[in-house]
Amino acid sequence: MLRNYLKIAFRNLTRNKGYSFINIGGLALGMAVAMPIGLWMSDERSFDKNFQNYDRIVQVMQHITQNGKKVTQGINPYLLGPEIRAQYGSDFTHVLQSSSTNKLLVHGDKRFIKSGRYFEPPVWFQLAGQRPRFGRRPSLQLRLA
Repeated sequence: MLRNYLKIAFRNLTRNKGYSFINIGGLALGMAVAMPIGLWMSDERSFDKNFQNYDRIVQVMQHITQNGKKVTQGINPYLLGPEIRAQYGSDFTHVLQSSSTNKLLVHGDKRFIKSGRYFEPPVWFQLAGQRPRFGRRPSLQLRLA
């Protein structure tokens, strides 16, 4: 029975070549457009869900004007972290600030520049629910003495 259906479908395809080309081409084009859109939507909805408290993590962005253009960026002034802690500390358990600037260490006449991303204060593991690769969490706490 399936064989008969396939024979009839093939005959109709060969008899109506132009109509078949339009239908199959439209179906292929529709699927080619719908699949990347679906994958993109799935990716956007799963953003940062690998963190334990993903629904309570926010990012502060700033709008600045550079060369006459408005730019939005996630890099904020270093003093914004303590200000957010002071004004909105009751709204957040942790306020984590990161910077991606170069750190300069000077010892005598020697200068060392270390590039990378730094988190201040080191509460990242508690905030994201991550475990350190080595060492212990208590050793990462700030010593304010």
